[in-house]
Amino acid sequence: KYKNSEAFIDEATLHVLIDALKRTEIIKNAEKVWMTFENARVQRNELAHKFLAEINFENLNKKTELELSLSLLEMTIVLRRALTISRKIRGDLEHLGEKHMKEFS
Repeated sequence: KYKNSEAFIDEATLHVLIDALKRTEIIKNAEKVWMTFENARVQRNELAHKFLAEINFENLNKKTELELSLSLLEMTIVLRRALTISRKIRGDLEHLGEKHMKEFS
């Protein structure tokens, strides 16, 4: 199923995080969030394992350079979207943790 250890770690980490987040029930529109995270994971893997590893950047023509620039922009948008959501979740969880700590103090 996994081609290498990085793929295993990536999948395992994603599932562990999603399972933990699902248990918190803090996330609204959860399916949208999971889809955003999945899209970010795919883009991250594309960037790390294919884009940077397989493309010869030495001899790019203008058309290919433009296509690559657009691909990078699309990846950036997807990854930024996931980052924004994860920061929001983290903030919500920290707030929830502080609230619980005050209740027990």
